Amino acid sequence: MKISVIVPMYNAERYITGCVDALLRQTIGDLEVIVVNDCSTDDSMALCQRRYGADPRVVLIQQPRNMGPGQARNAGMKAARGEYMVFIDADDGLLPEALKEMYDVAAATDADVVHTGGFLVPYQTPVPDDLSTLKRSQLIKSYWDRGPCRDDLRMMEADMKTRLDNWMRHHYHWNAIAKLFRTAFIREQGVTFPDLPLSEDYCFVFHCMLRAKRFAILHRCYYIYRICMDSLSRGSKTPAFLAKTLRALFGVSRPMERAMEGIPFFDEHPEYRDKIIDHSMSVLDDFYVTPALQGLGRAAAEADGTVREVFRSYFGYNARCAANLFYNYHDTLPRTEDVMDRINQSDYWENALASGALHLLEEDA
Repeated sequence: MKISVIVPMYNAERYITGCVDALLRQTIGDLEVIVVNDCSTDDSMALCQRRYGADPRVVLIQQPRNMGPGQARNAGMKAARGEYMVFIDADDGLLPEALKEMYDVAAATDADVVHTGGFLVPYQTPVPDDLSTLKRSQLIKSYWDRGPCRDDLRMMEADMKTRLDNWMRHHYHWNAIAKLFRTAFIREQGVTFPDLPLSEDYCFVFHCMLRAKRFAILHRCYYIYRICMDSLSRGSKTPAFLAKTLRALFGVSRPMERAMEGIPFFDEHPEYRDKIIDHSMSVLDDFYVTPALQGLGRAAAEADGTVREVFRSYFGYNARCAANLFYNYHDTLPRTEDVMDRINQSDYWENALASGALHLLEEDA
């Protein structure tokens, strides 16, 4: 089997059949779709059992308890039988030719990872439940990497310093979606998603980037990202969401350090270990923590028991001091745009399209 597509699912009853049906229509054909139900409270799993229970191409896995998308992906990876694996969210989609073209690049370059260059975003409101019903002319081509190279295909630099510098410049997107991973490479290197409420894919892709012998970068857009008006960042004004971002901020250093273990470059250049940890925490702070805190307000955050418990669990007797340092520092920051919230609003993409920064795909042939 060439490809295993792993789909973590939580309360995706509205979208899951459109996602899976479109995957089964991929032009590569020789694939399996592994749907991992993370204890949905709706009828997602029952729907999948009725629709795909007798289909040998679809594997249904039930998590013992709700553990988040990272752990659901880990469960899917254990079950994967494909030569390569791909991750897709249950409410998103892929162009029909995506997996075949990514697989062909992997076979031609002997790549451990194939990193595609962009996402496709639906250009209409409301977005249909089944993204496969969209025409190409309804999709915005959006490159996420900021590297100077726009060649159709290139290989990531072998030099570790250059790789790390470009990672910190955001030349490579750290989301696990829109990438193809060699299954044997993942298992040999022991790469898994850490148990974090956010940034688990950041750690996963960083680990792969460090250890891949051949990392292909394909500047083509395949992944259809759904504009979610009920996205994760929509809870940014609640104490629970702030607590989640803090757990990720305080917990991200450990899996990042594990990824760097045993790599001679970091023994020779220990300053890069610190740079990477600082960068990781900065990304989380800028994209999630600061907007969440500013949306909630310091007084509400300090008064919330859930938020205080996060500080206690990580800093123990020093929790009050750590919290004061945290809040005092964030009080000095200017108002920060909630980028993750903005990209889940249709007007963000419409404005980018109108400005000429982005372009629609060509009409269907």
